[in-house]
Amino acid sequence: MLKIGLPNAMPDILAGMRLSMTVSLIVSVVGEMIASQPGLGQAILLAARSFQASELFAGIVLLGAMGFASNVVLALAERSLLRWQRP
Repeated sequence: MLKIGLPNAMPDILAGMRLSMTVSLIVSVVGEMIASQPGLGQAILLAARSFQASELFAGIVLLGAMGFASNVVLALAERSLLRWQRP
């Protein structure tokens, strides 16, 4: 199981993690916007409602940076876990 099953399933597992990470980031921010929970989603929504463009774009840039950083972390994990796939 550990020598054949897991190495063959690892690319699919990491692809699923990458997709679910994107969806979870979007859902958490939208959930904060809808439920009015304190967080980045609420800060973006309040900035948009009060026409504070600098805070709105700062929140969007921060959200993009969080997504990019988490993607880099998963890419590094994929590179180290799937060493055997690269030439």
